[in-house]
Amino acid sequence: MTRSPLHRLDDIIRSVENALHAIEGRSRDSLEDDWILSHALQMAIVITAEAAKTLPRDLVACYPGVEWTALIKMGDRLKHNYHRLSTRVLWDTVARDLPILLITAPEMRESMEEPEPAE
Repeated sequence: MTRSPLHRLDDIIRSVENALHAIEGRSRDSLEDDWILSHALQMAIVITAEAAKTLPRDLVACYPGVEWTALIKMGDRLKHNYHRLSTRVLWDTVARDLPILLITAPEMRESMEEPEPAE
């Protein structure tokens, strides 16, 4: 069963929130010593990228502030070349690049929802 774009946007929001919560109060050095944190962040990016990949192109085009192509490529890179990803790139992606999605994804979701009928 194919999931709707609204569900995919919910996946993005949830994954980004979880990733940002996971790094709260931590530094990039945490990734070197914490396998669970590193893998949790990697999975959050993969989920976010996969969900983004299936969003309607006309919808994505309305939100150029997000580097959609780079996000999707990062997800693919993690799936196929996970062993080549540096902790710096992983940290920077989560800390610097993902937060814009906490603003953008809810806006996208809202733009897709049907207005409630007036009474």
